[in-house]
Amino acid sequence: MTDTALPSRLALWAGTLLLALAYLIPGLTGHDPWKQDEAYSFGIIYNMATTGDLVVPTLAADPFMEKPPAYYITAAGLVRLLHGYLPAHDAARLASGLYLALAFLFTGLMARATWGEGRGLIGVIALIATVGLIVSGHFMITDTALTAGMAMACYGLLRTRIDHWGGFWLGTGAGLAFMSKGLLVPGILGISVVLLALFRDWRSWTYVKALLVAALAALPWLLIWPTALYLRSPELFHLWFWDNNFGRYLGFSELGPPTVHLFWLQTVPWVTFPVLPLALWSLWSKRQTAFGNPGVRMALVVSVVGWGVLFGSSTARELYTLPLLPLLAVLAAGALERLPRPVVTFSYWFSAGLFGLLS
Repeated sequence: MTDTALPSRLALWAGTLLLALAYLIPGLTGHDPWKQDEAYSFGIIYNMATTGDLVVPTLAADPFMEKPPAYYITAAGLVRLLHGYLPAHDAARLASGLYLALAFLFTGLMARATWGEGRGLIGVIALIATVGLIVSGHFMITDTALTAGMAMACYGLLRTRIDHWGGFWLGTGAGLAFMSKGLLVPGILGISVVLLALFRDWRSWTYVKALLVAALAALPWLLIWPTALYLRSPELFHLWFWDNNFGRYLGFSELGPPTVHLFWLQTVPWVTFPVLPLALWSLWSKRQTAFGNPGVRMALVVSVVGWGVLFGSSTARELYTLPLLPLLAVLAAGALERLPRPVVTFSYWFSAGLFGLLS
């Protein structure tokens, strides 16, 4: 690295870090719970913090078995840790900031492993700019932990072709995703693990050994809480495992908002803006080399499987797209410098005018 390159690299790191902090911190504290999601989430967290029961989430006096308790346990721990320093609801919401920071970290690591030095920061900036994350990222919701788990697992999945650490991150990320919202994301990752074996980069004993490490890393996440829940109440275990996983997805339990006609067609364009068009541009502008890139292959496989599973669900909310946004940000990081100059100029002045007016 030359002497002239060093300040620019340090400036880019510092600028990205400051931008990430400026994105993460405002909105986490200083206000009451927003909307229905935060109201019921805080009720569960408050009960967990006051009773110490980490097995059965409860809302008022009733068991709330929609989701496993990883996010609620984290938030309840912050409530107890910061008691006397922050109001309980503000302390609880810091869990979202913590999990978003993890999502940024592993998105950056993925983008760097995919495209090379310096691209990790661009991937983080692309994720920060995404409308879907801007709308929902600061809510007190389990989807932030799910997004962190997905980003971690996908980084591990990319590394499984070269070392065992990939297996550790894959298993830990899949376990965190499972303990955040159930079987959906681990199912997406499981299908992707099988499909990636079709590519030469993953057809090796290194991949097989990494998957064994992943299984070992995931076991505590997959077994400890479900076992404790079953020992506490087989009925509640059945309610969570069957009704709130398979029943919610297939529609026979009538839980969650049902998918309405054209919902995803209307939702995907805005919730994925601008990373989806940037990802498509990146793939097009680097089409001669991109599809031979292992990181691109991994991101495309997981994305195709993930969106396919999402579109097939009987329930639909824009929140459900959050764990798939880091993969689009990784793809978008490949060719931002190749954007046509008129597009860059228009984007700059439009953003400056719009957000200047709003502020």
